[in-house]
Amino acid sequence: MHSLPRSRVQLQAAAIVGSVCVLILIGLLIRPNTVSAGALLRQALLQLKENPSYSLVIEEKAPSYNLTFIGAREEGHGLSGHLKEFDLELSYHDRLLVRQDGAEEWVEASELDLASLTGFLTEPLQILESCQEQFSSAYAGEAVELGEVRCRTVYLKPDNYAALITGLFPEIDRAAIREVTLGAALTETGSEIKQLRLLVVLEGTGKKIERVYYVN
Repeated sequence: MHSLPRSRVQLQAAAIVGSVCVLILIGLLIRPNTVSAGALLRQALLQLKENPSYSLVIEEKAPSYNLTFIGAREEGHGLSGHLKEFDLELSYHDRLLVRQDGAEEWVEASELDLASLTGFLTEPLQILESCQEQFSSAYAGEAVELGEVRCRTVYLKPDNYAALITGLFPEIDRAAIREVTLGAALTETGSEIKQLRLLVVLEGTGKKIERVYYVN
């Protein structure tokens, strides 16, 4: 047998190595994101614990009313902001205080029959903490853009939502609830939570209550 010239063998070896490198590169480029939906929610929970101060908008839409809170969450001071539909300033840290825009004195929310607003002002961290034992059943959704930020979405349908709903919607009869869905939008880089959405579907009527938290 005749041996191949050394230069030809070297060229063939180089070609093989090059092909392998190309295949590896292609594999890295097309490899799917292997981070589970549950892991993304755990990362979001950790981010909120590590970054407890942020701007916050809460919007709630129901068949008979709308509510909008615009404010912020500050470490050591809780929530403060403005309830748009009632022209009220809110301060919520251990207890909920309210006052009319421009007024000097704060009063307890219970004095104005507004104690149920504590459920509306439940923080995103508290919601995620109450669901964390069920993160393993979360599933990935579509990619979205919030403003100019590319985000991944994750959804969770809690099986045991009694305690969650009692805290968030104290005036709703739990027997009237057909389904609860929690959705989260997290940045593709850093997995920071930008939006948390709760959808409550009522039994029989098909009516829905939607609450959305915008975190920035």
